[in-house]
Formats: sequence, structure tokens, C-alpha cells
Amino acid sequence: MLAFPFYRKLSISDGARLPNRTSVRQQQPVSYSTVPKESFVTQNAITVDIACYLKQTNNPLTMSWFNKEEGYFLYFSYGSNLDSTRIHLNNPSAVAVGKGILKDYDLAFGTLSSRKSDPLWTGGTATIVEKKGVNVWGVVWKIDLAAVSNLDRQEDVYLPKEVTIEMTDGTSLLCRTYQIDLLTVMAPMPAYKQVCIEGAREHGLPDYYIQKLMAIQDNGDTKTLTPTMVKMAEAKKDILTKDISTTHIYNSEMATELEECFHYFGYGNHLSNIHLHNKNALKVGIGKLVGYELHFGDFPASSSAKNCWKGGLASIQEKPGSVVWGVIWKMNQTDLEKLDRQVMGYRAKDVTVEKEDGGLISCRVYQLSEYIPATPSTKYKRMMVDGAVENSLPKDYISKLVAIEDNGQTGAVDATLVDSEETKKIVTNGDGVHTSKAIHQSEGYFLYFAYGSNINSKRFSVSCPTSQKVAVGCLKEFCLEFAIKEQTSGEKFVGATIESRLNASTWGVVWRVDLTELPKLDRQEHIKEKFYEPVDVSVDLENGESVICRTYRVLQPYSPFPPSVLYKSVIVIGAEEHALPAAYIETLRSLPEGPEHTVGPMKSYYLEATKN
Repeated sequence: MLAFPFYRKLSISDGARLPNRTSVRQQQPVSYSTVPKESFVTQNAITVDIACYLKQTNNPLTMSWFNKEEGYFLYFSYGSNLDSTRIHLNNPSAVAVGKGILKDYDLAFGTLSSRKSDPLWTGGTATIVEKKGVNVWGVVWKIDLAAVSNLDRQEDVYLPKEVTIEMTDGTSLLCRTYQIDLLTVMAPMPAYKQVCIEGAREHGLPDYYIQKLMAIQDNGDTKTLTPTMVKMAEAKKDILTKDISTTHIYNSEMATELEECFHYFGYGNHLSNIHLHNKNALKVGIGKLVGYELHFGDFPASSSAKNCWKGGLASIQEKPGSVVWGVIWKMNQTDLEKLDRQVMGYRAKDVTVEKEDGGLISCRVYQLSEYIPATPSTKYKRMMVDGAVENSLPKDYISKLVAIEDNGQTGAVDATLVDSEETKKIVTNGDGVHTSKAIHQSEGYFLYFAYGSNINSKRFSVSCPTSQKVAVGCLKEFCLEFAIKEQTSGEKFVGATIESRLNASTWGVVWRVDLTELPKLDRQEHIKEKFYEPVDVSVDLENGESVICRTYRVLQPYSPFPPSVLYKSVIVIGAEEHALPAAYIETLRSLPEGPEHTVGPMKSYYLEATKN
């Protein structure tokens, strides 16, 4: 990488420093008599820069951080100049090229050792320090070449340096940036920190990096109003002195965690029932979305989205002075697509939510794309109120929710809610008492031992898509049988079952399943029709441990009945898939076969489960 001879490469981490702390404008006068005439772009500091470079290196003008022919240079910003309003105060020609990262550097805050604070801000300002394996995100700007002196004056406590920036499109750009060489670490003022955060949001820097900025400790000075703040306030028509301090200090472990997670602000039905489909969601706390108002609406007739509620759905709409309260959830990035599918008809947007402690946090939120005004159902409203009470939202906000007009519909029309209520009955045996050791209610899952067609993952995913394999297991003192049971209505059920038998063993798969899918599994096993009954069994795992699992067996009385070719194939393929003992697989293969008994949708499920 080329560099100006009088800009020695800095390494604050190993104590390197410049022998002379004078800026470009303080260098000794340069004689231009030996400098080619065409190298002069304009009569200002850029001329000095270029002249010094040519005179001291005797090299042609080839540096790629500026383009002489087109009259611009590239500048990488990572601090307050992320904000377009801030950079345009001194550099109105600046145009954002894109966002990128500076590798092997970390962000720090401070000022020159010889100063008490930055002259433009009461506190430290951003700088970069070399740190292997860490990246600094920022924005590359294209600025008129003649304006480099303006930028130099703004960055008076810094020294310029050249850096290679990796852009998000995969390209690399050589850019001019600035670094404090003799750094005294110092916390920034809240207003400076907020400008950096707003700039990061404006240009779409990653959520985890914005969280990193938000977690930086500031100096708490919310009273001082500097000239720069006044100019920005006039430009933005806004006040930048809001205290956005947080109680956490950023560290590398936090960065790793944030890269894998995102924050979601739930204000409607996700005040309460988020775990119905998002079992990994963790509550961060409650917060308020300032400048928005709660609305309710339904999808227009032209929309492909479906509304399972008999009434309006919650949405938000911008309105100065208004506030929407909700819950901040921390979720895995891997669950983002699933969350997006749950809110079909909504569009996602990033917002800043104010937490209870006054700190700010960047969150994903959803807003109805198109809707017609509609009052919510009584059931939907009740769910929101219950969620607000459960999460201790402010009493005046809860009163506001209670006062919302509803349409009188009280039935639970969302199938997921029916499952939710049914799950509670199953878990507590209908009398409020938790009975099964296979059900881990507080963690939202249960363990299920499959020994029939549900050992086939293709087959089982139809009923329980959240299922995750725990291990292969053995149920001792039980043997595998096949049964047919005829109801008084004439309906016949055929399936695998287990019966007690000394010295026998039934092999299968232990699955971990989301608790919300328990009703689906019960329906698959025809519990209400009294074909199967659920039982808790102790299953031995391959590692020697034993776990309590839920499984199902056919209720007596029943008649023995051989499995059909298709049903048997589903089980054998599942046994091979999970590498059950070879002798047991051979036993399955040798089972006698009976007439085909599978009809309807179940037959198509079985056929799909037997495909390679």
C-alpha cells in the first residue's frame, strides 16, 4: 500500500507514534518549482498534499484513493461522518458509494493526549486501533478532490492514512481515513454517540454492529450544546442531546452473540403467544416505540394474505407524539425466515425502541403493507390485553388497550390458538395439574419415542415439523406388534403398537418436539377416537442414559393384523435412516405383510416417505 512519506503507518497497540504531531497545513512550505504543472488541481491544501507526495517520492500520480482526471477522492468514515447530515456540514459534495469493513481494526474513543477533549464535542471521538480479527464497519464517500482540505480541517486532531476497505459487493477500495495517533481513551458524549448510531442505521450497517455502537459507554453529558450540535440540529430540525447511555460495556463475546441474533419488537399478538411458533425467543424486556400509533386493520380483497381472525389485526402508523408499547424479544437469525412467514401481509422495518432504562435498541418490527380499517375481535383484543398485563406494560397503556372498541367476536378462530388451549389441557390433564415427566413445560418441549412409521423423518415432519432427533433408543421389556381395531361406527384403525414381554426390546427414535405440536400428534394417533392412548416410558439411549418419553400404544381390545407393504416400507426405511441395529432391521424386513389398508392423505404421506 502506498502512503505519504510523512504519514507513517500507525500502530497504537504497539505504541508507535509520529515524531512530529503537525498536520498537513502545519508542514514547512513546499517549493513547487520542480512539480509538474498538471499536478495542481486547485490552489488549496490538496495542492500541498499532491505536491508533497510527488516531490518526496518522485512517483507518478497513481494513488487510487483519489482520481485526478475525474476530480474526486474516496473517504472511509466510521464515526460521526457516517451521518450524512454531519458530513455535509463541511463536505457538501460527499456522495455515499456504499458500506464496507476495515479488517483487523477495532473502534475506540478518545482524543489527543495533549487535549482534555475533542474541540467539537465534549468527550472522546471515534478512532481506529489495530486489532487482529476485528472489523470496523463504515461508509465510503466520494468527495470532490478540491475539498480534501475541508475534511482535514474537520479532522484536526487526527492524521490521515490510507486503508483498504472491503465493500459488501466483494470489491476492495483504497480510501483515505483518519486516526488519532497519540490516543487518550475517553468516553464520547451521548450526542456524539447518537450521531454515530443514526449514521449506521441510515446506511444499513449490520444490526450486531449497531448494537455494538449502542452498547458503548458514554460520559453522560447531556447538558452541553456544542456549535456542531447546533448546526446539526438546524439541519435535521431535531435535538441531538437525548441521553442514550446503556448499562452494558461491549466486548468480543457480545459481538459473536449479536451476529447470531436479532431483536424483534412485538406489540400485537406477540405480546403473549410468541412461543407458539418461536420457542427460542428470549424476552429482553419491555420498550416503547416513540412516534408511532397503534392501528387495526384487515387485508384488502386483492391481498393474497389470509386473516384467521374475525376482525382487525394490529399494526403501527407513524404519528409524532404517540407511543406504542411492546415486548423486545431476542431471537436467533436462523428463525428470521420463519418469523417473516408468520406475518404474511406485513412488511418488515427497522426501528429504534426505547427500553425501560432509557437506553435505545435497534429492533425488527412489522407493519401491515396494505389494509382497510377494521376493529379487532374480542378474542384478539383480550389476548393483547393479557399479554400487556403479563409483561407489566404501563397501566395507562393497558387501560388504553382495554378501551379499544372490538367487534364482539369471541371465538378462537386461529387454529394455532386452538392448539395452544388444547396443549394446556393435555399438559395438565385438563385439571391444571402437570402430570407427565416427558413434558418439559417451562422449556416448551416434550420427548417422544417413535417406534412405528414416525421413526421415518419424512413421515414425522408432516405432523411435527419442529421435531429434532435426540438419539436412537431402546424400550426394554416391550415387543413390537401390529393391530387392527374396529369402532362401533364401523371405522377401522390399523397401526403399530407395543406390548409388555419379558426380555423383549423395541428399538426406535427419541424426538424432541415443540410443545405446541402435541395436539397434532395426539390427533394423528386418534386419541379422541380411543385407538391409541399416550403413555410415559423409560427409554435407554445409546450413551447409556435413560430418558422419560411420551409414546402411544393401541388400546385393548384389538386384533393382530399384519402391516401392509407400504406401511412396513415406511418403518424399514426409517430404521435404516437412523441406523437401528442390523438384527432389528432384519426382523422388520421379515415381518409378514397384509392387505393395503392405507387410504386418503395418509397414503400420499407414506408414499412420499418411501422416496429416495
